Amino acid sequence: MAHTPPNSNPNNPQNPLDNPRTTTMSLSALTPYSSYNINILCGPYPNPFFVHFFLGDIPKYIDYEDPYDIPSWAGQGSIYPNKPQRPISTSTTAPAQTQASTSHYIRDISDEESSTALEPRAGEEDIARPLPSSYFKNGVRSSQPLTSELVKRLNVSGPAELQAETVRGYLQRNLQWRLVGAGVPDRHRIGVDRVPIRMWVVRQNVTPPADLTQFPVYGAQEVVWDATRGKLGGLHRGELPGVG
Repeated sequence: MAHTPPNSNPNNPQNPLDNPRTTTMSLSALTPYSSYNINILCGPYPNPFFVHFFLGDIPKYIDYEDPYDIPSWAGQGSIYPNKPQRPISTSTTAPAQTQASTSHYIRDISDEESSTALEPRAGEEDIARPLPSSYFKNGVRSSQPLTSELVKRLNVSGPAELQAETVRGYLQRNLQWRLVGAGVPDRHRIGVDRVPIRMWVVRQNVTPPADLTQFPVYGAQEVVWDATRGKLGGLHRGELPGVG
């Protein structure tokens, strides 16, 4: 006797995804919305690292091995860059005094402190300033979605309610990042001005599919320049052809 899997009946309301008509109706009810992502591009650098993103204040001490309970933490990207052809400085911010007895906590420092402690040595390029696009040739790219975090933090019911001007101002005030070496257990802060990295936020209009036989339609990417303007590691206008 053949075995019938549970919930395999397309008329079974407990399994609406098995019913093409129900699925089509639910997808059709979705309205177009805006998707937000932060793009990452890294030029040659000798070691892998993580980029941790925050939306809001960053705690004084951070456990980067378990950051998920930090209210402002908004995700991370893993970067495995190409090795540089010539040596560059990889000086990092040394872990300061730890909190309690947990050795993998790292004291946070501001970008200003990082820049003061890690001024480029004579003869090195100041990678905090605009660089020629050739510097990022064959660079490693990554992307971190921000849409769900913005929906949650701006207290709206869904991405269709995200207003462009509201998001722009929120990201300008709250978006921050920290670079952390990928070594375990000796993770350490890396000064953003020591790494040839650029980050920029893009907004993209998305039209949901009418049914499961189709794909979403994505519009052109629009750079939200104010989200990263004036922040170390933020993309400068004109640095990358085709971005803008």
